[in-house]
Amino acid sequence: MRRIPNLDVHITHDCNFQCESCAHFMQHKFRGTHISLDVMESWYKDWYQRIEPKNLGLLGGEPFLHPNLPEMCHLTRKYFPNSKIEVVTNLTLIHLHPELWKDLIESNIELSISIHSRDPEYVKVMNPKLKIVKEWKKKGVRIQLEDSVKEWNMVYRGHGKDIMPFEDLDPKESWNRCPTGQICFQLHEGHIWKCAPLAFLPLMKKKYPDISEKWDPYLTYKPLKSDCSDDALDEFFNRGCEVFCSMCPALPEPIHKQNPLINRIR
Repeated sequence: MRRIPNLDVHITHDCNFQCESCAHFMQHKFRGTHISLDVMESWYKDWYQRIEPKNLGLLGGEPFLHPNLPEMCHLTRKYFPNSKIEVVTNLTLIHLHPELWKDLIESNIELSISIHSRDPEYVKVMNPKLKIVKEWKKKGVRIQLEDSVKEWNMVYRGHGKDIMPFEDLDPKESWNRCPTGQICFQLHEGHIWKCAPLAFLPLMKKKYPDISEKWDPYLTYKPLKSDCSDDALDEFFNRGCEVFCSMCPALPEPIHKQNPLINRIR
């Protein structure tokens, strides 16, 4: 059993936010992309006896869009009983699962809320949602607030079919200053990927077949498969910097995060 620091699991690629330069590309409206319970369980079965994440995040996309979010919580706890598990949400759709607080308590899962803007219109939308969460907290739900504004960085340039990798040609420095985090391993399509940009770049290629050929080298990335050897498993999680890191900036570029409720990409 290999213990790893973190594992992210997208239960959907659909999102109601439009965050510029989202590391998961989720502002590009990947509709109808909920992962079924059966598929997710097949992924878990392939990996739960091989890895034990210290932290496991259920996210997307926006997880509250998934109709089976409560069941996903219990399923994940079943296969990873010793992990700290959290549902990572922007909270704006909490009304879609008004009884989720019960499932979070029963499955011992934390609710991690990402704060995405300082814009007054955003704050106006969030305030009633946060009042609901305060009531959930009184009932015993563990709540965490994460500020996603102050350290928001560009991960790629452009929007839609016009996105471009940074290619500063200094993969070591890109790794050292990784804007998405050096331990953001992703369980996606049954495999484990080094990071979110590499995992979900193929979704962009599928939606925008004409994205720049500069992405072609990064689309050749091969994730770790569950039938890999123990040596390959250890090598993967010990790898650190590699050439694929060049797609991200060597010198992160902070940007002002605008109200993500404003639609920019259609």
